[in-house]
Amino acid sequence: SATVLPGNKPVILYTGIVDDKQTQVQNYAVPANVSDPYIREWIKPDDNPLIVADNEVNKTAFRDPTTAWLGKDGEWRITIGGRKSDTGMAFFYKSKDFKHWTKVHHPLHSKDGTGNWECPDFFPVQVNDQNGLDTSATGPDVKYVFKVSLDATRYEYYTIGTYNSEEDKYIPDKAWLMVEWFELIPRKIELDPNGKQLLQWPVAEIEAQREDHAGLSDKMITKGQKIEITGITAAQADVHVIFTFDSLDKAEPFDPSWDRHDAQKICSQKGSTVEGGLGPFGLVTLASENLEEFTPVFFRVFKAQDKHLVLMCSDASRSTLKNGETSMKDGKDAYRPSFGGFVDIDLKDMKLSLRTLIDHSVWRALAREERHASHLGFIQL
Repeated sequence: SATVLPGNKPVILYTGIVDDKQTQVQNYAVPANVSDPYIREWIKPDDNPLIVADNEVNKTAFRDPTTAWLGKDGEWRITIGGRKSDTGMAFFYKSKDFKHWTKVHHPLHSKDGTGNWECPDFFPVQVNDQNGLDTSATGPDVKYVFKVSLDATRYEYYTIGTYNSEEDKYIPDKAWLMVEWFELIPRKIELDPNGKQLLQWPVAEIEAQREDHAGLSDKMITKGQKIEITGITAAQADVHVIFTFDSLDKAEPFDPSWDRHDAQKICSQKGSTVEGGLGPFGLVTLASENLEEFTPVFFRVFKAQDKHLVLMCSDASRSTLKNGETSMKDGKDAYRPSFGGFVDIDLKDMKLSLRTLIDHSVWRALAREERHASHLGFIQL
């Protein structure tokens, strides 16, 4: 993670492994040339590591320091992912000079039964405002986001809550939400006006990378039909498609035994080839000539007791026919999971919008209402 210190001095914190026992420590690096606008070269100073785990910390599960924030007492703060037994934990450290760090006796946040935490993020967002904030911002109109990857599930989750800067404790508002973070695309992140979830969307500068344009309009898609989009390079594209429908009457009933918080399971059961009522419909990406291999991202609309639910899924089960060709040491089949989530979208206009960014072997898909930004993102390698 990168932090800009006073005097416009950037510094990177990162995790290093120092022995064959996989002991993890926290190091820092500084620019070789601060006048380089791209900061392409970094130096690892000789006084590394900055932080070594104490005896209360599992030294092989102690990684991924966050961007730092500055407290009212003038001390820097970071959190580092890890665990104690089966309790996921964000270890908490403070420093006056960014060199000498002291572990706080309590974690910033923890959760029983979640296993090892990786890649934590902790940052503020404004209430009812789209502008970003410095990581040290506090106040009555500020909420905080805590994001973490679970080693056990390989998924990323976040909560929105309150940061008590006096006691250095984070209190989440509600249950965890799942999201596939955009690791490789710069994006704008803001708090939904309902205060319950994040909205994220690629920064506008991404659009400057567009070149040739191809389009279709007013195409009626019947059951089982596929329409090819021609005139683009299938391995690199920014695709925006709007789906409209006349009625919600055909939405299939939502089984009350399903867990709304486990969209992945529902997506795996209701893949792109499983017929539904209103759906599946969406985009087939990275498709081979005869559609033997493809990776679809698609929607399904369900009717629950209280409202309609929109499920957005990706299905990697048909992404390759080369079973077993994998670099995994145990020789198992390639990792081809389903990803998904329920997107909080108002269907009163009978319309769903999907934007998909495809970049060689990586694609990302985003759903949104036409009036607003993304509610969910996927990444598939």
